[in-house]
Amino acid sequence: MGYAVDYKPTRKKSPASAAKVRRFKAMVKYALPVIVRRCECSETITRPELMELIGISVHAPAADNDLQLILSDKTGAGIRPVGRMMGLKTYRCSDVVTSLREWSK
Repeated sequence: MGYAVDYKPTRKKSPASAAKVRRFKAMVKYALPVIVRRCECSETITRPELMELIGISVHAPAADNDLQLILSDKTGAGIRPVGRMMGLKTYRCSDVVTSLREWSK
């Protein structure tokens, strides 16, 4: 048996998610000089430090989806963690700066 109407699924992306990505790109572009200055003096940067420099404030940093969207491979800059330091994910500063600079253009 079929339906009287054909239901064609649409896989359109929400305009709100596109606006969210644009807003994050603007935040990263604005914070990039501060991130570069911070990364000049060390080799790695932790996830909470990166969140603070970009300007994302979250009550539960481990469950943060906003920074994960910025760091992801699909929609974000594609930055992978190098390791952990005292339980916090750490990222190589040179990778962070180059990837965020390319992504925020």
